[in-house]
Parts: sequence; structure tokens; C-alpha cells
Amino acid sequence: HGLSRAIAHGDFKKRVKLESKDEIGELAESFNNMADELQRQEELRSGFVANVSHELRSPLTSIHGFAQGMLDGTIETDDREKYLGIILDETTRLKKLIRELLDLSQFESGNFPLNIQGFDINERIRRVIIRYIDRMEEKGIELEVDFRQEHLMVRADVDRIEQVLINLLDNAIKFTDRGGTIKLWSHGSKDQAIVGIADSGQGIPEEDVPYIFERFYKSDKSHTEKMGTGLGLSIIKTIIEQHGQSINVNSTVGKGTSFVFTLEKENI
Repeated sequence: HGLSRAIAHGDFKKRVKLESKDEIGELAESFNNMADELQRQEELRSGFVANVSHELRSPLTSIHGFAQGMLDGTIETDDREKYLGIILDETTRLKKLIRELLDLSQFESGNFPLNIQGFDINERIRRVIIRYIDRMEEKGIELEVDFRQEHLMVRADVDRIEQVLINLLDNAIKFTDRGGTIKLWSHGSKDQAIVGIADSGQGIPEEDVPYIFERFYKSDKSHTEKMGTGLGLSIIKTIIEQHGQSINVNSTVGKGTSFVFTLEKENI
């Protein structure tokens, strides 16, 4: 009873020490498993709150510092346009973080029902490519597209899947060096559509690959300005799993990264 009360009050380190093999032993094991999971969830929650605080504090510190510098004259008049540009970038970053936090919250609370409909995934991929074609041309990135079928009909939430495509292509461009290559492909099996995107970029260290879908995980801590909010891949995974589908990643440092996800195919 004392252990139950301790856990109820947030002390998740308590465990039952009982080695019998009867029903009481099984109950003790279940109790300990519950305590393990509660402790893990509490550590995740604490880490999440700490990360949100850090991600909010960083741009706010920049905005406050530069605004203060312009008001008190520390920043020269000729430099103001440059620092206003930085302030604008930081507010954009804050808006993106808040939008992604709200997305995650809604997805996981179940208050964001999917609007499932039939659509051509190849057409959506083409639209996303058009949106990013200028950025790819600026970096001299070669784009290869391979649609096994001209049209590939799927059943999914079109807006959410477009969000997945945008995030994946944005990441691919970000981490692909000038003159690199990005490949996009799709093909259909009997019941599934398979969509992939691969880049010839930096790649992800092998020890980091299992964690990249976790909230705020950033494999390269020294280049946070390139990493965005650290929520994009977590949102992607949540969207795909809410569709009852899967997403997988393969990566080799120095050679690149590929993401492949499945969707329900609409058989006409």
C-alpha cells in the first residue's frame, strides 16, 4: 500500500522485492513493470519540457538582444537591416516550433481526425517538387524521379501526406551538399503504395539512426541552425502511424539517407 501511494505521488523509483513464482510474484512483477514504464514516461516528459524551454529560449534571447541593441544604440543604424532580418528569421522559427508542437499535441490527443480520401500520390509529389525546385537549382542538386506507374491512387489524408512529403524533401535539400542528388520514387504493390526519397547528403551516424524519430533528437548538436526544431521527423512518423502504415530509414555517413513509407493503395 505504501509503495502504491509513493508511486501515486510521483516517486517512480519504488519497486517490489518478491521472488516467489505464484500469483503474488506475478502481481509484483506487473507492479514493477508498471513502475518502470511510469518512470520512463516521466523521464520523457521532463526531457520534452526541458527541450521545449531551450528551443523557445534560444530565438527569444536573440530577438530580445538585437531589439535592445537597436533601441539603446549599441547596434549602428547601418546594421539595423541586417539584424532585423535575423529577428524575422527567429520569429519564423518560433512560429514553426509552436505550429509543430500544436500539431503533435492534436495528433496524439486524437483531436485531429484524418480526412481520408482517394488521390494520386504521384501528383502530390510533383506539386511538392515544384514548390522546392528553385532551392534545388540554387544548390545545383540533381533531381531524379521514378514513378513506376504514371498514376498511383492511394487512400489517405491528402494534407497530412503532403506535410510528410514537404518535411522529407526539405530535410533532403538541407543535408545534401551542392551538386548532390535527390531521388524520389513510388510504386504500388497489391494493397500498398510505397514512396521513397533518398539524398546523397551527410548521412546519419549508425548509433543515431534508432533515435531520429524521437522529439527534439538532433544527431549533429553542433549545427543546430541546420536542424530546424527537431520535431519534423517525429510529426512525420506520427502521421504515417495514424494511417496504420510504416516509415523506415536507411543511412550511411558520407553517402546519404533514404526514407521509405507506405500508404494504403486504392484499387480502382
